Amino acid sequence: MILDKLRAGENFEELAFNHSTDPSAKKNRGDLGYILWGALVDEFQDAAFKMQPGEVSPPVKSAYGWHIIKVIDRLPNDSRQPFEAMKSAITTQIESRKGYRAAETFMKDIKSKYPITVDTASCQYLLKKRETLYPSELLASLPRNDFDLAQLDRNEKELVLATWDGGQITVQQYLDKTKSLPREIRPDFDNFDSLRTIIFELKKGDLLSIEAIRSGMDNDPRYVKKIILFKEYNMAEVMKSDSMPTPPDPDDATVRMYYDAHPEQFSSAAKVQVYEILLSDESRARQLKQSIKSLAEFKETATDITERPGKREARGELGYIEKEFFPDLFDEAWRTSIGAIGGPIQTMGRYSIIYVVDKIEASLKDYLAVKPQIIGRLVSEQKTANLQQWIADRKNAVSIHVDDDALWATVDKEKYVSAESGKTN
Repeated sequence: MILDKLRAGENFEELAFNHSTDPSAKKNRGDLGYILWGALVDEFQDAAFKMQPGEVSPPVKSAYGWHIIKVIDRLPNDSRQPFEAMKSAITTQIESRKGYRAAETFMKDIKSKYPITVDTASCQYLLKKRETLYPSELLASLPRNDFDLAQLDRNEKELVLATWDGGQITVQQYLDKTKSLPREIRPDFDNFDSLRTIIFELKKGDLLSIEAIRSGMDNDPRYVKKIILFKEYNMAEVMKSDSMPTPPDPDDATVRMYYDAHPEQFSSAAKVQVYEILLSDESRARQLKQSIKSLAEFKETATDITERPGKREARGELGYIEKEFFPDLFDEAWRTSIGAIGGPIQTMGRYSIIYVVDKIEASLKDYLAVKPQIIGRLVSEQKTANLQQWIADRKNAVSIHVDDDALWATVDKEKYVSAESGKTN
């Protein structure tokens, strides 16, 4: 259907916005920006890197679903360095991808070993229930993948939605777990294949626990050791956070003194609101700086040509930027008058021109607004001091003796024999 619409001339970005199950498509309209090899799953990048600008792929299947890819542009990899300089990073990337593939294969085995069985009767009951709650005119506009728990009684909430070997999920558990998911990726209650997929993802941890117990992993010495360490670490955390004496809140005079002595901690940073056009061609950037006469023209140009990933659909808008996150852009923007264009300046290996819309000076936050923050900080510092004192007292009270002979017995002396002298170093 989507391919038919593309062939009919419909806009790719609009189709991505309206139909993609990727939540980010609602912000970037499917624009992933410029990507390097290794940044995406194999099936996607294998297809994308064989394509030329303007091409649209047939549907491509990956673990995340089906993809339709449109290549907008290709650029040389400016970050490419000599092999020796990149060898370590490449090795890490290859090892990471091997690990990912191994984990993917393992999860496929788990999925086949613990198939999810959707209770179609429960699903049909929920859909019928909707029909009794809303008039038909309203019902047609409501999503078929959601339900208001307040409209279900106790027995309805406890209906089993799906089962597997060793477990189940009820209607209430499913609705509770999926309410934080974007509505676009929640399957309709009569889309049983998609329900199986999302329930597997929701209960993956439970399935792995079942498999671990059945395989006897809870008796593995490494597991037992980790459990002991986990208990010890948690006991230490309880000792540190709950057993140490809690200091009283500081008085108003102490809090005010801290506020006056540390203005840098309670200042709002200066900000500049900017739009940007990022280009690889410095001369083109200079030309545009001279020729663009208005913000509207700047936005239109940014929509067409800016190379900053994900910013074409935003018309080049960076919003209010701070020096901490955009040091070069911020300095140039602060020097540029409101309503004027600054740059080009070099950033991300390219050249940026910016339209300055607004400036906000740095300012000290109101004392009453930050007072709770200061109290929390002072109490935390006092708790830390109490802990350090407790540690110091224990060090003085406990004597630790290192058995040099036992320690030396653990050393592999052969590793430290000099090849030339044959003597131990």
